[in-house]
Amino acid sequence: MKLSEAVDKNGAYDVYGASGLIGKIDFFHQGEPYVAIVKDGVGIGRTMLLKKTPL
Repeated sequence: MKLSEAVDKNGAYDVYGASGLIGKIDFFHQGEPYVAIVKDGVGIGRTMLLKKTPL
């Protein structure tokens, strides 16, 4: 599945890319807050503290 096929603006859950929030999806579960680290591209090394997404 391509990212463009999965991401829309009406989903309940945030999707992040190297530049930050890039859209929403309607399927995802992350039970605890977490740290995301950009590993490539222009934002390399950038960190984001992201919220949990309960079911």
